[in-house]
Amino acid sequence: MVWRCTGEEYKEKCMVPTVKHGGAGVLLWGCMSAAGVSYISLMVS
Repeated sequence: MVWRCTGEEYKEKCMVPTVKHGGAGVLLWGCMSAAGVSYISLMVS
């Protein structure tokens, strides 16, 4: 629960800064076995 007076919700002292990003990511797939290695797939979103 947060206690504020009317009109204080957008004052700088009442806010906590956050860092956001665009949600992009990298997914890397590879394979290893006793027979050797396979190709690597790279997916960027």
